[in-house]
Amino acid sequence: MFAFNIMMLEISNKQHLLAEYYSDKDLVTSLCDLYIAHYTDCSVLVAFSAREKNLIAYKIANPTEQLASVEPWMQADFNRIITVSFTADYFVSPAAFATNAYNQQKLSGNVMVDYDHPLPTASIHYLNALISFHLVKKQANQLYLFRTGSAYSILLLNFEQCLIANTYDCDNETEVLYFLLNALQISDLLPSEATLNIDYSIFQQAKMVQFLSPHFSKNNLLNFPFEPLNPAVPDLQQKLFACYAASLCA
Repeated sequence: MFAFNIMMLEISNKQHLLAEYYSDKDLVTSLCDLYIAHYTDCSVLVAFSAREKNLIAYKIANPTEQLASVEPWMQADFNRIITVSFTADYFVSPAAFATNAYNQQKLSGNVMVDYDHPLPTASIHYLNALISFHLVKKQANQLYLFRTGSAYSILLLNFEQCLIANTYDCDNETEVLYFLLNALQISDLLPSEATLNIDYSIFQQAKMVQFLSPHFSKNNLLNFPFEPLNPAVPDLQQKLFACYAASLCA
């Protein structure tokens, strides 16, 4: 009877999960950083080794406001627990101030993002995560697009320069396309000269992706290059990307 109760408790504790994965290595929480990203359809928790930055484990959970009370990882002794913030309340501060130097600033790994509303200290804004991801690649004319509710954030990066970083309220795909093309126009770029990088928050909107893609010669779905895929989890690589990009900030 005792064993039965323990088994039922374990099953009950995992009812909030859609999927979980552990690598061959044991998960030693004190040696790992936990990154958390909340989407409208799921919450993603990824444990990376604090030193090597290797993925050790992940969990995909149903969206719930009570996640902290039902998910043991939220109470575990991780080296750090960091939430990826998608708030639209940000502005980019250039590293070296000059006249109207908010655009075309040279990027570094420590680009500052300030908030109108202070967030918990253990958080990384997705804008910073994308910048860190971009600095690994250092490619020309990369246009990044992600969504928070009706707010669409556009980030245009060229090698180590930030050309545009802004957020717009959009009601439909036509308005999103207008602001994307406008970002390129004021930077003297043609759609054929830029790559549109589509985030998971946009990838979920098939109609949006189908509408935007033909207007750009190059399109890319942001995803984490992770080999041991679980075919039972749809869009797994795209779900993991935000936490992966945030891990590059540390």
